[in-house]
Amino acid sequence: MLEVREVKLANLADCAKLCVGANLPRGMDAMAAVDLQRPKLAAFRQARGAGAGARAAYRDGNPVGSLEWYPVELSPTPVAGKDLFVVNCARVAEPDARSEVLGELVRSAEEDWKARAGVAALGRKRSWEEFGFETVTQRRAPERDGGTQTLYLRRFRPDAEVRFLDPVRELAPEPGKIRVDLFLSDRCPWNGYVFDLVRKACASYGKPVQILEHDCRTRAAVEKYGVGAGVAVNGVLQPLLRPHLLPDERGIHRILDLG
Repeated sequence: MLEVREVKLANLADCAKLCVGANLPRGMDAMAAVDLQRPKLAAFRQARGAGAGARAAYRDGNPVGSLEWYPVELSPTPVAGKDLFVVNCARVAEPDARSEVLGELVRSAEEDWKARAGVAALGRKRSWEEFGFETVTQRRAPERDGGTQTLYLRRFRPDAEVRFLDPVRELAPEPGKIRVDLFLSDRCPWNGYVFDLVRKACASYGKPVQILEHDCRTRAAVEKYGVGAGVAVNGVLQPLLRPHLLPDERGIHRILDLG
């Protein structure tokens, strides 16, 4: 039996637990995994008072899915529009049950969503159309080998519109150095882990590395850089922040070698 609950203080950690998962990197214990969740939970707690919301789905009392959204003016997702909500994170622990779990989460969120003109969502391989969204546009993902990003919109008013943010980023390296840009964010529990790992890998690398850090925890920075979180090497964003593709230090060294 699937049960959907609004995410409040009492069950706030359930969404972050789903993101962290059970397959931890070598050397990480359960307490360190709890620490991963703290920045995301703090960020959501603050945004919730300004209109962000979330739902969690449970089966037999265990969390199996979550759906989190922000008002577009606070959203860490690099899209723009007026009077919209934007899905920041959708997580389903049972991939074969995506339609069931995410469908119930969307139905539960609808009353909250109707307060705005529409809701936007980004997708890669899985469509949102079965949940009442329409495809707006597609583009090549900004990170290397990122595939295609699709922008979806669920309309509650006919004037709802959404578009990708796509500013020009000037990330040219200094002569003789490898440039690494960290676009810092707390939107995912794994972000801080990856940023720390990149810093460590750069420090142990045998050639000069220039690290520049940009705080993308504010909407103004997301709009400025056109990215909610990321790692770029010599101006090319790398697919390092996806929870299912976590890097290791040796892998980051290989990326620096190619930089």
